[in-house]
Amino acid sequence: MNKVSGDNIKKSTLVISTIAILLLVTITSSPTMNSSAFDLGIISKDNNVGSIDTSSLFNCFGAAITCDNDNTVNNNISTNNGTNGGGGDERGTLTVTKQITCESAGGSPNNEAVCDFAENSVNYAFPSDFEMVMAGNDVSPDTFDGSSTGTPVTMNPGFYVVNEISSYDETNLADELNAASVSVQATDATGDCTFENVGGTLAEGTMTSGGSQECTIVNTIFIQDGTVPGASEI
Repeated sequence: MNKVSGDNIKKSTLVISTIAILLLVTITSSPTMNSSAFDLGIISKDNNVGSIDTSSLFNCFGAAITCDNDNTVNNNISTNNGTNGGGGDERGTLTVTKQITCESAGGSPNNEAVCDFAENSVNYAFPSDFEMVMAGNDVSPDTFDGSSTGTPVTMNPGFYVVNEISSYDETNLADELNAASVSVQATDATGDCTFENVGGTLAEGTMTSGGSQECTIVNTIFIQDGTVPGASEI
């Protein structure tokens, strides 16, 4: 009896040892899993493989919990560039405005009086004396007369350039003011564009998808030694 019992014990021990070895092999050959997931029976449904931080993949509490990790934050990224629109391919609008200022030197009776007179003269430059020329991604219109109230130009997203062609004749204002010289040139650009004034480019910028931008081209009339007609020198 003792011998039989001893054999049975040995057989039972062998069976248990075999089972333990098989379990150990199964566990060590399985993919590594976070210990909390193994202990709590957590099932992860990661629908965005390769983009999840594995250190926080099984961030759940309680037994037999299913963690839904759809990573919706990364899957629904929306690029937003503020008031200028976000990512995409929607056409945007650039409002181009022409502004003309005056600068006088050696004026009589004074520089302020010369510019005040010039700005109210029929010989002063008008925004329409400048043809605006656009270049960019399918711009419309690509040419138009300058306007003090602005002209909307639609275009696809991308780089754009603003230029102009002047038809203004300075000689009439120079004669009226008996000035040594009168000249006009682009001096600034304000808004969402950057002033360049080199190589046939007055200003440039980048239109975003569905953007709404503004670009004002400033031209200055320079008057040298002008005299207000009929004004007494102060």
